[in-house]
Amino acid sequence: MVNIVYRDSDSEPGENVNRQAPHPSGRVVSVRLTADIEKRLNDLAERTGRSRGFYLRLALEAMLPELERDHWAHAAREYESDLLMDRFREITSGLMSAREPAEGDPGEGAEGLGGVIT
Repeated sequence: MVNIVYRDSDSEPGENVNRQAPHPSGRVVSVRLTADIEKRLNDLAERTGRSRGFYLRLALEAMLPELERDHWAHAAREYESDLLMDRFREITSGLMSAREPAEGDPGEGAEGLGGVIT
């Protein structure tokens, strides 16, 4: 038996790191499933003779593009909304600071609103 040592970016120089070689079918990811989902997945795999991993990969490949589109669409809307709000604040702030009271203008008191508040 041959023991192969793989070093990744997380290991320190000089550190002995024994890891399995990467599997040709991909990397391993774990996920917690409810008992119901696990049972349905097991039943499907058993009925079809395919692995659970096959169906999990299939589901991810089918849904990931849609989830990515939803995320980027939401991120774009949020970015545009923030950008518009920032620009609005910039414009209104500039307008407010550029406004100087004219001679005879009472300023920002109640009289400046066109009358006395009673």
